[in-house]
Amino acid sequence: MLKFLRKKPTIEQLKKVPYASQHTEVLRSIWRADVPKYGISSTLQGELLRQLEKLRWEAQANGNVNWCEEHSNYCRFIKETLYKGKVLSSQQKQELVLIMDYLKSCGEYAQAYQENLIDDEELEIEKLAYVDDNLYDRVGDMIAFFYQRT
Repeated sequence: MLKFLRKKPTIEQLKKVPYASQHTEVLRSIWRADVPKYGISSTLQGELLRQLEKLRWEAQANGNVNWCEEHSNYCRFIKETLYKGKVLSSQQKQELVLIMDYLKSCGEYAQAYQENLIDDEELEIEKLAYVDDNLYDRVGDMIAFFYQRT
């Protein structure tokens, strides 16, 4: 954990901190073994990772233009499952909630824009999608940690 984040972190702090996955091999193993080419996974860790990567793909490849209720449900499922899993520290839980709520808010902002609820003049482009890897990698590591401890 970062020293300045020992107090309650903010999403702005988390966004600024470079982060690369510490558990790429574990995540790669989960992906290969548990994430089907199509459909949902038959394992919890596979489904968590599948949903996280769907969120990353939608933001990075599409700018969240296809965001729908299913994506919001992914955010809720990931957050609730990892939070209730009793393996994350209180610091990790705080970060998880901040990240998943932020990713969801970006997607819902993009959805509102697509539904013409936000005018072009009002649009704040940086709110449409979070495209850097650091937040997704943090949650990915939480999934790996969850998998290794359950």
